[in-house]
Amino acid sequence: MPEKGSHENEGMRVNETSQSSLLEPIGLSGLKLRNRVAVAPMTRVSATENGIPTEPMARYYAEYARGEFGLILTEGIYPDRDRGQAYLRQPGLVTIEQVQGWRRITERVHQNEGVIFAQIMQCAPRARITSGGRTHSSRCW
Repeated sequence: MPEKGSHENEGMRVNETSQSSLLEPIGLSGLKLRNRVAVAPMTRVSATENGIPTEPMARYYAEYARGEFGLILTEGIYPDRDRGQAYLRQPGLVTIEQVQGWRRITERVHQNEGVIFAQIMQCAPRARITSGGRTHSSRCW
């Protein structure tokens, strides 16, 4: 028989105290997260070929913020214009246009009371992608 304050869930013991704390607000480096549930970074491949974040990306991240996740981690963002991009349509954070695209996404997330962190993904020196005269490779470490 399960202990008081816990219950069986498909053969696993779940403590109700730990369940409730998962959904409680928490502070993180001066930020207040609405809960302890985070959206893990996922490769989306939905930026432009030049790495500019798009409107579908803004809707995607805003939707997670509306879903009341405590923290949203972005897909891998390359920080180096010449050798940082790992794959086609990977978003960057190098040019003014890319920064403006991420600013729009961040504003949409914040409008929905979400917190978003950028996952910086540097692929150099192996990056080699061909598109519009550039050569790319998806081999990144």
